[in-house]
Amino acid sequence: MLDLLCPVCGGRLAREKTVWSCESRHSFDVARSGYVNLLPPSASGKRHGDDKRMVAARTAFLSRGYYDHLIGAVAEACMQLAGPDACVLDAGCGEGTYTRAIYDALAAKGGRPQLLGADISAEAVKRAARQVPGGIFCVATTARLPLAAESLDLIVNIFSPFMAEEFRRVYGRCVGAGTALIGAAFCAVGILRWVAYSQQVELVILTVGVVAGGALILYGQLRYNHRT
Repeated sequence: MLDLLCPVCGGRLAREKTVWSCESRHSFDVARSGYVNLLPPSASGKRHGDDKRMVAARTAFLSRGYYDHLIGAVAEACMQLAGPDACVLDAGCGEGTYTRAIYDALAAKGGRPQLLGADISAEAVKRAARQVPGGIFCVATTARLPLAAESLDLIVNIFSPFMAEEFRRVYGRCVGAGTALIGAAFCAVGILRWVAYSQQVELVILTVGVVAGGALILYGQLRYNHRT
């Protein structure tokens, strides 16, 4: 089960109708489009990430089908790697095009996936929440996710910065091994460099393909060696 955490005190959040709140009575309203803003207090009220025009431009571009093969490949990989009731994070979900495809692919297996979309852009998350009413969406930085430790079965990271330490914290339901899906042109090198110099993680590459104008999509297993 996905456990959202309060950005103020770190306590677990529970939803009642249109409000997420913790035991310390910090509360966060759900917007009409279905998302909640869980940025840390110091970052709230400021504009972060893509603005409305940027989000609209990206949505229009993706609607033309140029990346349909990449979107389909990501959804197919998620369907193969995750169970029908998996807890999945789309880190840097943007306007939700990939999130929609992932949700549909997992739901087609007959389960009820718990899918969280997180992005630092409120405009992007607003549109994503409308695309996937069955998901949970929050404005948040992937450098400090409002998630409990070891709460995820699968992480999807498409064209978004790879936050190695934070992903390590929230992912790791199995101490010895697990599965993660990463796909990004500009951060794939960073992923491999971090793995190469880390003594705590081993990346076993299952598939690597070059698609969508040179974008690298990588499917693999991250095996964390926890310190004793």
